[in-house]
Amino acid sequence: MIRHDPEIQDLFRRYCAPARRYLKLGGAVFRMPPEEYEPFVHALAADAKAVSDTELTTLVEGSRRERRTAAWLAAVSRRDHFRERLGALR
Repeated sequence: MIRHDPEIQDLFRRYCAPARRYLKLGGAVFRMPPEEYEPFVHALAADAKAVSDTELTTLVEGSRRERRTAAWLAAVSRRDHFRERLGALR
């Protein structure tokens, strides 16, 4: 199972786990109160800017939590070259 891979575990801790981000991506983010929404969106944008293409590729190869987070990070950072690969994961 890929979750035993130390690299994916590190990426999960950095990009998916903060404030249980992977659970909030989707409809929940749009229902957040403003005092929760603002810091969440700013942290997501900062991570989207910081994550490398290599790290995104590794996240895409993970479980649904990693893939969901990778899709949002790629979208926020407008990395269109991930669109086809993420779209194939439906």
